[in-house]
Amino acid sequence: MFCSNCGQLLKEGSKFCSNCGAKVAPPVFTVPAETEEPVAVEPAAEPEVVRTAEVPEVDPEPVQTETIIEEPVVSEPEPVAEEPVEVPAEESVTEPVTPAVEEPAPEVTAPEPEPVKVTETPPEPEKTPEPKKKKLSPLVIAGIVLALLAACFGIYNVLPSTKYNRAVKAAETFYEQGNYASAVEEYIKALTIRPQDPEVSEAASEAVINRSAELLEDGDAEGSLQILERMLPLIAEEYTPYMKEMAAESYRQMSTELLDLEDFDSAIALLMEGADKGYDLADDISDAEKLKEYQGVKEKEVAFLKTLVPLLDAEDYEGALDAINGQLADLKFDYLQYGMPKPVITDVSGSKYKKIGLYHENEYFTVYYGDYDGTSRDGTGIYLLTDSGGIFTLKCRTYVVGDWDNDAPNGNMRETKKIYSGDELVIDQVRIGPVTEGIYNGDFEILRDGQSFYGSYTDGKINVIDETDPNGEANRVTMYNSDHSQWLYYTDDASYNKTFGLIGWGSQ
Repeated sequence: MFCSNCGQLLKEGSKFCSNCGAKVAPPVFTVPAETEEPVAVEPAAEPEVVRTAEVPEVDPEPVQTETIIEEPVVSEPEPVAEEPVEVPAEESVTEPVTPAVEEPAPEVTAPEPEPVKVTETPPEPEKTPEPKKKKLSPLVIAGIVLALLAACFGIYNVLPSTKYNRAVKAAETFYEQGNYASAVEEYIKALTIRPQDPEVSEAASEAVINRSAELLEDGDAEGSLQILERMLPLIAEEYTPYMKEMAAESYRQMSTELLDLEDFDSAIALLMEGADKGYDLADDISDAEKLKEYQGVKEKEVAFLKTLVPLLDAEDYEGALDAINGQLADLKFDYLQYGMPKPVITDVSGSKYKKIGLYHENEYFTVYYGDYDGTSRDGTGIYLLTDSGGIFTLKCRTYVVGDWDNDAPNGNMRETKKIYSGDELVIDQVRIGPVTEGIYNGDFEILRDGQSFYGSYTDGKINVIDETDPNGEANRVTMYNSDHSQWLYYTDDASYNKTFGLIGWGSQ
């Protein structure tokens, strides 16, 4: 069966055309009323339906050409039962017809229709009915509004001005709390958005300087340098000079660690790196280069120290002082040429003590032979001192046997001292008593001219005792013998106010 509108081949029983949607009319056949014999009804020849395919280039809408078939007018036949109509084998379609009356209709065989030539065009897609529009519920509307607000808030949060203001406010809060590390990080965020901003550069420089000082105090020179160099390019130039000095100090501290390990080449290279960045390290480079040269001198001093060990083990302290005196000229020359930023300490294991060291303190060269904790004098030891002249051409030769704690004299001491004026020995005495950080503090005994004298010190100040001499005159006595028949005292007022301690260590 074919559509009478477009000629589309239809399935049996179809009421509408699947191609054009036209209603399908049942086939009608004309039967003569005079005879009951089946009469073959020859249907009018259907004209050829020509369909023109779309031509997009010429007309955007497809043009469809159809030939309208007029149905012949026939008289209505008596209602009869119709037999199935035979159609071509490849497209066999039978359509049952409901009889109008109970009598069976004569069988009518329709002639085989000629195939209709159709120019095929792609079927139009079925139209999908538009969905009904739903009204939005209040909850959905509220959700959309909230989403829009959130989007606006998100855009506000990512604005550079918003980030800048928040970072500055946070930095100021951290700074007031003394949290310089966090304050620096927030200032870096702000200045990354607005580099060299004069409004915050001063406060940011103060924060980073305080943070740098904290790190240097903790021994983290590398961390100090990193935080300074992150901030330096961001701060207005007028606030950078002191920051650069802090960066130079960081380089000094790092190079000192290498110098302590005697890695001179690495220390010099590190300092030169800092100098190339514009930090003032020229003097430090020169000192490091001198220390490198000083290694040959140091080996000579170590060899000299080892010659003192046998004399000290034998308690020949005078002999050791003579040896030091004989080396003073060379020691002075080396000191003026290279300096002595740290003592020369060497191991002498197998002797009475494990280490011996050479020190330069104030105007004096000293030697310490005794117990050590690393490079700190700690325990019992022997301290020897000799100078190159002293005040008023006085020369002092001293050795002390006593206790040390954390690189300082602390505990009971026996100090033997000889003072010369030219070649004349003017003082030869032994002082016995406790010291605190090298300062006399407590009861003391002085041995002089074969006699013992007694007195006391408080924080290095000698305590005065009023005594009346045999002539009945009062005296400002400082030390007296056991029967108070003889005294020691000063002839000048300044000496009564002087702080006394170990020469070359705690005396003033």
